[in-house]
Amino acid sequence: MYWYEYALRYHGSKTVLFALYLLVDSVREAESCLRSQGWEDANLPSSNPQFYDPAVDEHVVLGRGDDIALKVVLISSHNWPGIVPPTDDRDEAHYPSLPQLYSALAHRFLDTDCPDFRRYLLIQIDYLCQDCPALASPTFVTERPSDIQQFHLDWRLRSLSMLRPETIQHLRDIRARARRGEWTLMYEGTADLGGWKIDRTYEGKLVAMMQAREAARSAGQGTE
Repeated sequence: MYWYEYALRYHGSKTVLFALYLLVDSVREAESCLRSQGWEDANLPSSNPQFYDPAVDEHVVLGRGDDIALKVVLISSHNWPGIVPPTDDRDEAHYPSLPQLYSALAHRFLDTDCPDFRRYLLIQIDYLCQDCPALASPTFVTERPSDIQQFHLDWRLRSLSMLRPETIQHLRDIRARARRGEWTLMYEGTADLGGWKIDRTYEGKLVAMMQAREAARSAGQGTE
């Protein structure tokens, strides 16, 4: 199944393609198939983001030549909730639906303990939220599984610092309670209950200070 940037672009995101990421049922079988067609061991650039969790994700990078456009990354689908590689040969069947893509990224964001991988997942989810209007629809929330609904609301409200460990644990606790049927959805967000709340007052002061500096710099250039 097409994954990451390739899947994002399919759903309207304006992200660029770094390599072709594929979720597969068996990394070894997929690797063997590609090697039989001339694909060889390859490396991604050192600047490439952390696209997997080293503790749990099996993956292989293959390529043809030095062109990054000819790099394929095979990743096991087994750690991605709700993702089952299709058996249908039609190309469009190999793209995840928007709900599948979002939910899998969100759950992995909460599941992983790898900060760099979580940061990469944050970028992926942000691209979806920016470029896919469907994610802002009230029905998108209610149609998601109950254990990820509050995560989506809090993400869109932007009141919590999502990468902070305090926020991750807070949202993990909510997910666990939702799975036990002990959570009532809070459309106003949960920043007052836990997590690391963004200080909008302090943020506003920083913005004002930067704007004042820029105005002073522009005024100084105008008198030269």
